[in-house]
Amino acid sequence: MENKETEVLNTLKVLENNIRKAVDAYIIELTDLAVAEEDPQSLVDRVEAKFKTKFSEDWESNADYRYYEETTVDGHSVFVGTQVRDSNGLVNPSEDIFLYQEGMIKDFVYRLKQGDFENNLVQFEGIYDGNYDLLSEFSDILQESLEDDINIQVKEFLNKLI
Repeated sequence: MENKETEVLNTLKVLENNIRKAVDAYIIELTDLAVAEEDPQSLVDRVEAKFKTKFSEDWESNADYRYYEETTVDGHSVFVGTQVRDSNGLVNPSEDIFLYQEGMIKDFVYRLKQGDFENNLVQFEGIYDGNYDLLSEFSDILQESLEDDINIQVKEFLNKLI
């Protein structure tokens, strides 16, 4: 009897792996299609809803966080990402200034995933302008979320079988 139970469990594991592979491939295909067809506004709206935050590209006096490009006195671009309410609007050069936009976007995505922006207004200059790097990050976040949701559903389905 034990051999039969082991055989059934092994079959279920193989079934689970096959389901996961098929679902993963489907998610990637579906996400790529959705992102290709989706306008920046729609993608931003979905991220806002998922993370319970509000984004604006306009300079908002009541923003809790700000992400924007600034120019130095000698004409170089730097990128600023700062938490306004804790700093009284002051920028800390060693913590808030990035030489490259990618660094600012990574900081933004990290804070987003950590829940720092929940119930906050985040001003992000150019968020609706089709910033490819930012929209790609948003797409990845939504894809990870979808994968997590499907993995939970697959696990629940398999637990019901056992």
